Amino acid sequence: MLSINPMAGHVVGVKLREDGLTVAVCDLACTVVHQCEEALTVEGEPYRVVDAIASAVERCIDESGVARHGCACGGGSDGGDGWSASVPGRHVLWLW
Repeated sequence: MLSINPMAGHVVGVKLREDGLTVAVCDLACTVVHQCEEALTVEGEPYRVVDAIASAVERCIDESGVARHGCACGGGSDGGDGWSASVPGRHVLWLW
C-alpha cells in the first residue's frame, strides 16, 4: 500500500482573530510541528496587519526548524521574486 511521507513537506496555516493570530506549521499528515501565537491590533493601515502576518509566519517557520525547500501558497504569484498573494504595495506570503 502506498502512503504519503508526512515529512516530505510542510504547510503553514494562519488563523486571524480580532485580537491576534495563530500560525501553525504542519506536516503532510496535518500534525502541528510548531505553533506561534501573537497579539495583533487591527487598527490603522491594512498593510500593517499584512506585515504583522508575514513576520509571524517567518518567525514560526524559523522556530520550527523546518527546512525551506519551497512552498505553494493560495493566491496568485508573479513568479519573479517568489512572492504570492499580494495586496497593493505589500506582499502577504512568499515562496521559501
